[in-house]
Amino acid sequence: PGWMKLPDEALSYHVAHELTHVVLRRRGYPTTALGTRYDENSDEARVGGDLEEMVDHPALELLLGQFPFARQHIQRHLFEGAHRGVRESPVPEQGSLWWATWVCRFCELHFLLPYGDWLTLEEVYNRRCPEIANKGRDLMGIMAEEGYGSPTEALRAMVRCRDALGLAEGE
Repeated sequence: PGWMKLPDEALSYHVAHELTHVVLRRRGYPTTALGTRYDENSDEARVGGDLEEMVDHPALELLLGQFPFARQHIQRHLFEGAHRGVRESPVPEQGSLWWATWVCRFCELHFLLPYGDWLTLEEVYNRRCPEIANKGRDLMGIMAEEGYGSPTEALRAMVRCRDALGLAEGE
């Protein structure tokens, strides 16, 4: 697998990251669930996973932040991939499931990238897809209001973000 080619310090962070996902589940952090009419490979499932990661990753970083892992490699990878994707990929149609994915990613990256990289990326979003940036800032506000440092906070943040995106079952 590609992750086996990572430098040792990046690999140790990657392993810790994946193990911390298990810790979050065992501590009762929420997961998304599919409505009965969707299968696990559907676009709806993908967006549910995006929403879950948008809340999980900042919570995960709260736990891992106590340890001196080198994050620069993964942060550089996140930044470069997102920067290239937002610059070069077609902007999804507003309200589509891909649009919701981009909004979730905007919000998530705000919490994961170093400030300078975030500002650079936010500028590209603002220029190419201002509606996505605006909705992403709405989700950032929800995350700040509700928090994500406990299972209860994470659940409230996830539900409010889901609703802000119009993704509640039956909508």
